Amino acid sequence: MKKYAAFTALLLTVLTLLCACGQREPAQEDAPPLSASQEETVPAWADLAWDEPLPLTYAQAFAVDFSREVEGYARITIDGDVYLLVPEKAPLPQGTPEDVVILQQPIGNIYLQATSSMDCFRRLDALDAIALSGTQADGWYIPEAREAMEAGKILYAGKYSAPDYELIKSSDCGLALMSTMVYHNPEVKEQLERFGIP
Repeated sequence: MKKYAAFTALLLTVLTLLCACGQREPAQEDAPPLSASQEETVPAWADLAWDEPLPLTYAQAFAVDFSREVEGYARITIDGDVYLLVPEKAPLPQGTPEDVVILQQPIGNIYLQATSSMDCFRRLDALDAIALSGTQADGWYIPEAREAMEAGKILYAGKYSAPDYELIKSSDCGLALMSTMVYHNPEVKEQLERFGIP
């Protein structure tokens, strides 16, 4: 139950941070090289002091920290995994460790397997960021989600234990939001990561 509460709190935090959702931008490695003057303004990972933690009242399984030096960047830690939320069109900090998962805003074409979080997207008026669902249309209790699926705006991409990897990969998926049920099938998380999907 604690993991579920932590996941829900984290999801609300991440959704708030990601509220500028839209179509996925090209990956950082596809961006043109920086000029010498631009490189001077790129922050270095080692120089970022993550000294502004997001206050947590109940949850304990995650942390969100902001840096005072560079506005808009957030470091999210979940069960030891580290994610870096990078503002739209902002550069990746120099020297970012390879094991840090990059979430470049705006994030779109999301595979939403965690059904409880759909209402958060609805309340943020961000259903257009969801491209794929782990629940079929007739399984949705949220009318807007069911209608979006019936209209073909959100496609069914399989449940958490058996996702349609081919559809997910071909949809240019920018993020997979999974419930903690995925821990029962760790190969799913590993396969999505192999495809470069955080």
